[in-house]
Amino acid sequence: MEKPIPRMSLWWVAAVMVATLAASVPFVLGRMHESTNAFICDRCGVRLWIISGELAGKSTAVHEERTLEHTALSRWIATHVSTNCLHTWAFNHSASQTYATLSGIRLWKIVGSSGSAPTPSLVYFSAADQARLENLLSQSRDECQRYIQARLQGKEGIHE
Repeated sequence: MEKPIPRMSLWWVAAVMVATLAASVPFVLGRMHESTNAFICDRCGVRLWIISGELAGKSTAVHEERTLEHTALSRWIATHVSTNCLHTWAFNHSASQTYATLSGIRLWKIVGSSGSAPTPSLVYFSAADQARLENLLSQSRDECQRYIQARLQGKEGIHE
């Protein structure tokens, strides 16, 4: 015949479980910071997107993803001028959000922010821009590259 489990030991097990759960709550609840940054190469017009996420209080990113986005201008430059660019990046856009998390699952957004610098108009590469660049390219490749770089750096009045 088996002995019944004393009631005192059931209460003891329940108390230990509650204490363990209470002690683990700070490790389960947390904050996740996610950010998106965009940069434009001021030589060829390609856009770099950097998306990252990190847990609050940690020094290393949980994830980071870098993606190049070719614009109409960067495709034209690769076709007509050069495919070899030593990129120099200029800030274009950023956005960030902080979320409350439960075991790594986002519950709600706590705070968010965003900011931008003007996107150089040449990145949108209108028909007039294309005609201007093709004319410059027929005259001098170096002059064409100087014009592109000046416009991407925000010096809109150069060579107009």
